[in-house]
Amino acid sequence: DDNSIKAFMSQKQNDRYEIGVRYDYSKPFYVLHPHRLEVQAWNLLLGAYLLVDVVYLPLTMAFADSMDRELQSFMSVITYVIFGSDMVLQFFLQVPSPNGEYWLFNHRQIVFIYLRGNFFVDLISIVPFDVVYDMIVGVPDNSVLLALHMLRLVKLLRLTRLVRILQKYKYSVSISSMARALLQSSAMVVLTLHLMACGWCTVGIYQSGTTWLSV
Repeated sequence: DDNSIKAFMSQKQNDRYEIGVRYDYSKPFYVLHPHRLEVQAWNLLLGAYLLVDVVYLPLTMAFADSMDRELQSFMSVITYVIFGSDMVLQFFLQVPSPNGEYWLFNHRQIVFIYLRGNFFVDLISIVPFDVVYDMIVGVPDNSVLLALHMLRLVKLLRLTRLVRILQKYKYSVSISSMARALLQSSAMVVLTLHLMACGWCTVGIYQSGTTWLSV
C-alpha cells in the first residue's frame, strides 16, 4: 500500500539497497543474481586477473620482443577465455534498477541494457590489433609497429570491469569515503607512473636513430 511505499522510500539509500539485495523467485533459472556464491567467486577471480593484467599489459607494450613467446601466447589465451566468458555472463546477470531499489530479472531487458551500455567497451578491450594487422597487411615497419604497441593501451578499457565489480559491492564493504578516495588516488598514481615508464621505453625502442636508450 501507499504507507509501505512511503516507509520504504524514507529509508536511507544503503538500507533500501540492502533490502533490494535478494533472490527473486519469479526470474528465469538462467538469470543469475550478482550475489550468488558462484558469481562472487567469479568476480574475485576476474578482479585478481585484472590486477595482474594492468601490470602485464604495459610491459608487453614495451618489452614484447624480449619476453618469452610461450608466456605471451599463454596469457593471450587466458585473457580471451576469461574476458570472453565474462562478456557471456553479462547477458545473464541481474542488474540493479535505475534507482538501485531492486534487481531487474527480465532477461530481454538485461541483454538490452548490456548491449546499450558496456558491451562495445568490453569488445574493443579484447581485440588483438597487432594480430589483425598481420593478417591483413603483413609484417609492419617500425612506425606502424610502434602505433600497434600503443594501441594495446586500448585494452586497459578492461579496467572498467573492475570499476563495475567494485560498484556492485560498494555498499557491502564498510569503508569511509575518505579511505575510498585515498585508495583510488593511490592506485591511479601508481598506474599512471607504470604506464608512463612503459610508454617512454616503447618510444625509445621503436624510434629510429639515436634515442635515450642508446645514449
